[in-house]
Amino acid sequence: MAALLAGLATTATAAETAPLSRLDTPMADLVVLEPLIPSDTDPATPMLLVLDSSAPAPNLAHLSILERTHEWIPAFGADVDVERDDLSARWFVALSARHFALIATTPTDAPGTGHAVVIGFDVQDQAGSPTIVETARTRFDHAIEMAGAADVDGFGTAELVVGPRPVIDASGACGTTSLRVLDGVTLDVRRSIDLPGRLGGGVLGDWDETPGDDLLVYASLDCPPGGPGGVRLLAVRLRDGTRSTLSAADTGLEVDVYPPPLRVHLEGMAHDHAVVSLAAGIAIVDAVGGDPVKLGMESGTPLVAGPDPDAQGPATRIAWIDGSGLHAERVRVGPSGLIVRSARTDVIAQDSIEVSRWHLLSRATVEDVLAHGSSSAWLGDVVDEGCPDLILPGALLPCGSADLRPGAGWLATRPIAAMPIEGRRSLLIAAGLGWDPDMGLPASPSPWAAGVAGWWRRGPSTPFAVSEVRADNVTYFQDFPSPAATIEKMTAADGTTLLPGFTGTRLFVTVVPLADEESGPDVAPSRLEGLTAGAGPNGIATVVRVPIPPGNESGRDGSYATLALGDVRLAGADRTTRWAIQAVPINDWGEVGFPVVRTIMRDAVGPTLNMEEPFTSPVWPFQARLPGRSEPGSSVSIDGGGEIPVDERGRFTVVTHLAPWPQTIRLTATDSSGNASTAEFSIIGGVDYRRFPWALIAALALLGVVAARGLVTAGRTRSGAVEATPWSTGTLDEGSMPEIEDLPPGSGLAPADGGPRRD
Repeated sequence: MAALLAGLATTATAAETAPLSRLDTPMADLVVLEPLIPSDTDPATPMLLVLDSSAPAPNLAHLSILERTHEWIPAFGADVDVERDDLSARWFVALSARHFALIATTPTDAPGTGHAVVIGFDVQDQAGSPTIVETARTRFDHAIEMAGAADVDGFGTAELVVGPRPVIDASGACGTTSLRVLDGVTLDVRRSIDLPGRLGGGVLGDWDETPGDDLLVYASLDCPPGGPGGVRLLAVRLRDGTRSTLSAADTGLEVDVYPPPLRVHLEGMAHDHAVVSLAAGIAIVDAVGGDPVKLGMESGTPLVAGPDPDAQGPATRIAWIDGSGLHAERVRVGPSGLIVRSARTDVIAQDSIEVSRWHLLSRATVEDVLAHGSSSAWLGDVVDEGCPDLILPGALLPCGSADLRPGAGWLATRPIAAMPIEGRRSLLIAAGLGWDPDMGLPASPSPWAAGVAGWWRRGPSTPFAVSEVRADNVTYFQDFPSPAATIEKMTAADGTTLLPGFTGTRLFVTVVPLADEESGPDVAPSRLEGLTAGAGPNGIATVVRVPIPPGNESGRDGSYATLALGDVRLAGADRTTRWAIQAVPINDWGEVGFPVVRTIMRDAVGPTLNMEEPFTSPVWPFQARLPGRSEPGSSVSIDGGGEIPVDERGRFTVVTHLAPWPQTIRLTATDSSGNASTAEFSIIGGVDYRRFPWALIAALALLGVVAARGLVTAGRTRSGAVEATPWSTGTLDEGSMPEIEDLPPGSGLAPADGGPRRD
């Protein structure tokens, strides 16, 4: 019974729902969907079916369908119930262009046999909009570790083939794997095929003369006395379980060390052939019989195979890597019915690739193939339709060229689809975001969209983001720019630090907390050491990405990635103030920059703290509202009143009663690093009379008094004037003044002897 999954179609743009591009949201898997309504004129941009890495709850898987307008936006979203919280390993298998299986299982590092659920669903058109409709589900009491789509009966429709976790026997030496063939529509188990031992890398295809697909897989031998006895290349007919051995491999090796074969369909052959890695070298083998056709003289790893015609007609291009370098060759069926080789081209590492770079790329490439069953190599129409370009890790064979030449590294990154976007040919690139340096180099993503033909998928992809790049840039550059990293000396106030780089750059970072007296490293390691050395017991390893604005291309602008350090602490410590940081930058072309190291210190400065001191404010008993601001992310408290709500911009409001006299409000702001700032603000309810210009007022008052007294004096009669008399006109002049006569001594008015005065 079909049931519409709980979802919500939306027309909101990514810019309205999130500040970043929707392609920057970490993904667990991706499928390219052709448009529901094909265009008869201009080529339409396909849609993307996305399985997000995160979901609203552990028992839910979030699926989205994205369409391209001026940017990638969600056209439909749904939360799928996978029933159990521990089914965290999830991936897609495409059974047709619109029909898919979602596998949710316990991861390989989980103990015990585990559990799994397989959910079938269709992508349908509903009133011109895409929807997701569940069609069936089946539960397993064992974890699923491998899966693929195969036309088991040869009727043209695919069934789902899964490999549950092997059952280990009592001795623990080896186990039994039971393949299950599920009906492509109902997901009912049609057939179980028990295989002794464990399964390794494999590929699905038509390997014999019987109609229907089979599994060509490396498998451990039966368990003889004393334990497993080696590895063999096994062909398993899925319609009836018939097994045949193509070759026995080295008995001293484990099954996991053999890279999976590649499926090759040669024009003129009734069934498929396989490219395999043998002890004697890379070879094309026929499961029906015949001698292998050797391509390389030393053991290597097949990378990619696909159609690559030339002037002589249909042909297949095969590429591989070995200890000497990268190689590609075109093969076809000749007039005699035998396989004919031509157009051999090589990039010899010691001549063309710097030594340390070659060691890094070759090791990462082999690890990718062994872990996920597919490499970062890609063969397809990147620039022009009908003209395939060969992209290898560290080398490139553009369409029309005869020779491999050095190219981008594609480390921890891989191309997944070429398509028309806004009138030009563009390439989508998956950039890996998962990394465990204790396990090895960062893995390239392996979404279903980039899987090889007949992919026998070994578990989920590493998480990834997606970027858009101009397709012709892939073939234009010969030396791709290496990204650079920079580390600041001190964290920001919130305990984070910013790592600059061009958009799309990922920084693979280890952070180790340091004691106060401990010194961090001052010499950067090599690129290989920087990506494979763990962070230690107290440290962390993480990946941060410089975001790409919605609708923009990767690598066009500079920006920053944010790294949080607050939770990285020494064991038993509540707070750490110093860290040793190492960053290795990798861009979306898989080019690796040189590592940088630095000791970074925690910001010890408290946050800014301001509050408005108004000139007028409500006076008691009315409430006053005093706005303030601190650094975003800080908390603010008031003495005697507790914590005050702060918004995302750091704004807050103090609500209090004010008396009409000075009173002090004491605030404390604390940032996420624990740094505190305290400030006191003196407020008066009503009018703050302290702000009046009293000195100016006093001076103006004094000047006013003086001016007023002058006006009063000017209105009165002068009191010192001489009154007019009959003898005087009331004025004094020179002639009217009395004279004083100078007299000689003794001529005074009194006698000298004091006698009576003489007349």
